[in-house]
Amino acid sequence: MFCKTTGPPDAKIMLIGEAPGVDEDREGKPFVGYAGRTLDKLLYQAGINRRECLVTNIAREKPPGNKIGFFYEDSKKTRPKPILQHWLGVLKSEIEMYKPNLIVTLGATALWEVCRLKGIRDYRGYITESTLAPGFKVLPTWHPQKINYEWKLHFDVVMDLRKAAQNCDTPGLLVDNRRLQSSPSLQEFLQYLEYLDRDHEGYIAVDIESTPGAHIDIMGIADSPEHAMALRILSGDKPVFSRDNELKFWQGISRVFSHKPIIMHNGSYDAAVLWYQNGIACPNYNADTMIATHICWPETQRSLGYLTSICLNVPAWKHLSSEMPTYYNCLDVVNTYGDWEVMEKELTKLDAWDIYKFEMSQVEPAIFLQLQGLHVNQEKRQQMLEDLTEREAELDAYLEQEIGKKINFNSHQQVKDLLYIDLGLPTQYKRRKSVSEARKKTSDIEALTKLARITDNPVLLKIIEKKKISKLRGTFIDITVSPASRVHTSYNVTGATMARMTKTTVIDDEDSYKSFGRWSSSKSIILPYGSGNLQNIPKPARKIYTVPKGYVLLQADHIQAEAVVVAYVINDQKLIALFEASFGQSREFREKNNLDVHKLTAAQMFGVQAGEVTHKQRNIGKAIRHATNYAAGPGVLSHKVNCSMAEAKKLLTAYFSLSPQLTLWHKRIQDELRNTRYLVNLLGRKHKFLDRWPQDGKSGSLFRSAYSYIPQSTVGDLLNKSLVKVYHEQGHQGLHLNLYLQLHDAIYVLSEDNSQKIEEGMLTLRECMLYPLTSNNREFTIDVDFSLGPSWGEMEEI
Repeated sequence: MFCKTTGPPDAKIMLIGEAPGVDEDREGKPFVGYAGRTLDKLLYQAGINRRECLVTNIAREKPPGNKIGFFYEDSKKTRPKPILQHWLGVLKSEIEMYKPNLIVTLGATALWEVCRLKGIRDYRGYITESTLAPGFKVLPTWHPQKINYEWKLHFDVVMDLRKAAQNCDTPGLLVDNRRLQSSPSLQEFLQYLEYLDRDHEGYIAVDIESTPGAHIDIMGIADSPEHAMALRILSGDKPVFSRDNELKFWQGISRVFSHKPIIMHNGSYDAAVLWYQNGIACPNYNADTMIATHICWPETQRSLGYLTSICLNVPAWKHLSSEMPTYYNCLDVVNTYGDWEVMEKELTKLDAWDIYKFEMSQVEPAIFLQLQGLHVNQEKRQQMLEDLTEREAELDAYLEQEIGKKINFNSHQQVKDLLYIDLGLPTQYKRRKSVSEARKKTSDIEALTKLARITDNPVLLKIIEKKKISKLRGTFIDITVSPASRVHTSYNVTGATMARMTKTTVIDDEDSYKSFGRWSSSKSIILPYGSGNLQNIPKPARKIYTVPKGYVLLQADHIQAEAVVVAYVINDQKLIALFEASFGQSREFREKNNLDVHKLTAAQMFGVQAGEVTHKQRNIGKAIRHATNYAAGPGVLSHKVNCSMAEAKKLLTAYFSLSPQLTLWHKRIQDELRNTRYLVNLLGRKHKFLDRWPQDGKSGSLFRSAYSYIPQSTVGDLLNKSLVKVYHEQGHQGLHLNLYLQLHDAIYVLSEDNSQKIEEGMLTLRECMLYPLTSNNREFTIDVDFSLGPSWGEMEEI
């Protein structure tokens, strides 16, 4: 059925979707089905009345199979068939007849046909001009059906629709009157620096463009959201100016940056490059729009392009980076300035300045750790490489003989054929995020481990060993090392994704934006040596990371930190008594008196005394403790303890019956989410959860994320508070400590290798890391443990 445009002819806003679905085809009206109901919710949240909008689609009839490609001549959907050309003519006539002040395109198809733009992720949220009906302004956003699939994007659409409501009163196109000086002479730029140094008051925004070797080739500065200047100083790898003139430029930059308050976006990179390449410090860099975004909207993207699409009424510009690099840089800095003015208000509205300042205090230590790097013992690395290569060759020979042919174990298909056709083993499937997903065969480590357990086939154990050795050698040992025998990583203080943060993989990794305040790390652009992420180095590979002669590596971590937080939050008196009895005691005392939360858990589960708990039972207790705290299902637990799903279900049922406080706490978390969508950790960090509310009201990634938030984010923030203190303590009062490494649950420092210095270091670390927390009107402190060793992989508890 032909689907008509609906809505009042004098509407200020016209909404344009893709094509009718089943419900629309039946009723002859746009957006009356599932996507339409989602659109109604989004409009309501944005303060827009749908009945006051024109609503239509690009295609006026339902395509076969709901595939919009049917109406195109090509697979890229750029050349419409005659019927679609006719409908586009109808749409153009309707736009010109109704004259809406603003058109909102919903989805990629509408964006292409109305504006001839590809890449909705780059253009959504930015007002542009229609090419179908020139002179009309258009605001693209996601299609409501996309939101049904990826609910986290509903925040984007609501913000886009709010922008639509703000821009629909007048029909005129936006006029960009900002003054962007993208081709100044050196003299003009030097005069600008002199003005900034002497006369300008307030912030400046700074952004650099750099070469692949992290040399600055363009410098941009804005003194307001309306004016910026950018200067190119490198052309390829050649200087643009003479040595003397470039020196004048850097001296001017140094004078300005030494005392002006600076705004950056992801300034940890810019500030690190300025210091490493040019020796220029930014002591008053205290405004970072990426960090502000992380504090205010922790589950959204953090790129400058995304933030600007939410905060400002400006044209899209990220597509200009190659074509007009200095003009692009000018736009970067003025938009950074404008975004900061918006985010200042947002931080105030959310009462989030303390957490923001705390996160900014972590930037300098993160830069220090990146530039310092870790020392690699090349002899150990080479020996390990040779040993692993030899062992892998032995495994290859064994497997070829046992299987009867060569298998490429990096080929998932060949391994699946071996397992399920040649060996006839039970088919294993990937764990699904929902029962509606199609089941997919897998040959991953989890599947191999399960098959090895249920079949006792020695070939599977050798395959597992080979795959682990191959990854260890290729990813973590056979790495590029700097001429100074160091590797480097870039620490991101705005944190890890959910999947990276949890050691027990309790949390789904479907949301790559979510962070709970813990750092992540990735390959350093400035010093690109090493495997990249130093926070996922397996223990065998850590042995190659050694310390200078005369020093040892000292590790400090909070003892069973997340379990302690959960105990006080849920008011578990048995656990609280255990933690209070063990606080300040030696490891020997704790072991002798069985003051171990995982032993206690196992003892309760297996009905034995704590002193009778076996090593295997303790590991099961540990896995159950982590899993149940964060409401992981039996699939996660069965993988962690290598048992069947039925056994895992029994373990979970038994544990929850022994810990009713945990169930009550989960209920309180659900109630808080239902009321406000916000949770606050024990150090004041506030987090708004954007995930879809579970259909059954009981399970889902939203609740699992929420259950983990308070313990994980509290412990992450506690560790980083400690790290900042340690960073500022090093070198003070003759203390020879050097911050060396940060992991999610531990701080590592270099100490002189003598007992007095080690003891002084331990006392300093303990003083920095003991911090009082409060829950349920009860104050508590998480204790600290220490380990010592000549390398990262040879740490012994002390």
